[in-house]
Amino acid sequence: MGFCLPVTCTTDSSSATTGSLQVAGGVGISKNLYCGGSLYSNNLKVATESYVGTAIASKQASSPLLDSISGLVPAANSFIIGSSATSFTVKSPAEVRAILGVTDVDISGKQNASPLLDSISSLTPTSGMFVMSDATGFVLQSTSTVKSILNIPDYASDISTLQANVSTLQGNVSTLQLTISTKQDALTTSSPLSVATITSNDTTDSTSASTGALQVKGGAGIAKKLWVSGAQMTIQNTNYSVGQTNTLMFSHATQNICYIQSYLPGSNNVDLNFFVGSSNSSIRSMVLNGATGIAYFDRGIVVSSTTDSTSIMTGALQVAGGIGVSKNIFAGGDLTIGNNNVSGLHSLVVRNTDTGTNACSILYLTASGGSSVLFMNGSNRSVDGGQNCLTLRNDVGALRLQSQGAKGIYVYPNTGNVVVESTTPALLSTTGALVVNGGVAVGAHVVAGGNLYSNGPVYLNGQVCTTQAWVSTQVFPKIQVFKLLTKDVITTGSGTKTFYVTTAGRALIRYTINLHGTNNANGTLNIHLGTNVGSMASVFSSDFNYNAGVNRTVYASFIVSGLVPDTAYFTNFGAVNAAPDISTDITTIEITELGP
Repeated sequence: MGFCLPVTCTTDSSSATTGSLQVAGGVGISKNLYCGGSLYSNNLKVATESYVGTAIASKQASSPLLDSISGLVPAANSFIIGSSATSFTVKSPAEVRAILGVTDVDISGKQNASPLLDSISSLTPTSGMFVMSDATGFVLQSTSTVKSILNIPDYASDISTLQANVSTLQGNVSTLQLTISTKQDALTTSSPLSVATITSNDTTDSTSASTGALQVKGGAGIAKKLWVSGAQMTIQNTNYSVGQTNTLMFSHATQNICYIQSYLPGSNNVDLNFFVGSSNSSIRSMVLNGATGIAYFDRGIVVSSTTDSTSIMTGALQVAGGIGVSKNIFAGGDLTIGNNNVSGLHSLVVRNTDTGTNACSILYLTASGGSSVLFMNGSNRSVDGGQNCLTLRNDVGALRLQSQGAKGIYVYPNTGNVVVESTTPALLSTTGALVVNGGVAVGAHVVAGGNLYSNGPVYLNGQVCTTQAWVSTQVFPKIQVFKLLTKDVITTGSGTKTFYVTTAGRALIRYTINLHGTNNANGTLNIHLGTNVGSMASVFSSDFNYNAGVNRTVYASFIVSGLVPDTAYFTNFGAVNAAPDISTDITTIEITELGP
């Protein structure tokens, strides 16, 4: 506040909240404070007026320094310094200089004592002059002298010549601009190469980088659109070297989408074609159909990525829809059909609906030894099982069909003998390793190591065997019967037959041959058998008396031993002085397995 605050109330103070003037906060006092009563701090009396006065008086009397300084009479510009441990004295400035050891120095005449000062004081400099020293003082030097001393060449004449050349060049540029302005309507001398539009009236077409109405020796930067109204825009590198490419590149500062568009006014069905190759033998590699957006590739697609596929959403090539392939597909890894759960079928379909004589759907499984084949014949194919027949064949070994538990049916190679691998005994007609709900026809012997159960009669050689116990104890040897034309053996030597046995040991072999003698002489019959068709041993030989022109049926029976299952055996015969009766005569070979 900028005014005095007189308080006329005489109420005494007995606490921090009583008295004529009460201050809730602290009190700051820049000058003296006079107190007519006592002083309190935290309700404790600090001093009274008489106490303070008495204390100050006693303190002053008790200090000789106070007595000493109170008796001094200082003069103007004087100093008070201590004279002893208990007193002060007044000193003049001269006395203080003496105490400090300061002496007066006379500098008059010092300037005239320096010849350098006399030298520089006599100089009369002008604009552009330099002050330099010599052996006795200072001198003034010109700009040219300083340049010479500093070894700085004088380029003034050269600069003048250069300025003249620049002036001449500017004149030439002006002349060139005038020449250009006659060729380009919008190019003027006042705005060379910086005009808003450059228009060329020349209609010369371009066939290379050095032809056409506008030719640019370097690159061309175009900030906005480029329209080419001709039928072709060519990107060509005539100075090709290794590592260089012809590139049409699209770049956008903020988006990652660029468009290549084939456009024809008034039509939405314009194809976009991509060609590779030389200009004389271009090869169309891809066509984008303008109506459907489908891309057609005339040559092929190579995806160089080696990313493997673990689902329909992974791999180097991912297709959201289906794939139609007219020819072969080769997969170097696994082929997985179905990648999600659907209430429907996941199918592998091999389809051939042609009705030709060789129409067939085939599925191959190939390993190092060869292939196995699943045939589904068409309605007019007669081989590999016949018409409309499904055939599964292993061309390199045995065939096994197994269910859970690794048990099933084993089909031997070459012989086609079938083994049911289950060892379940037959206790009823509905139990056992092999249960047949219908009848069973057996063209040869049946050998049973256990029971045979039948709900109907059992026929043996046309006779009914009604006793089930008899059936279960009989042994039916396996018999194989082969037939061939006798003339094939006698005249062409091509009548070799191949057979296999399923039981190791012996076999009874019986030949039935219809022959007639070619002259009235004894004849010889030899039967051969072995595992090598080129070197079969003679296992039967007999002499017969053939009468010329008389038909005769020859029977030859013999037993061979040491036969091994699943081994190919070859047999044929030869006759001397004999010939088949007629071209349709049949030779029958019957092989009965006898076991060990």
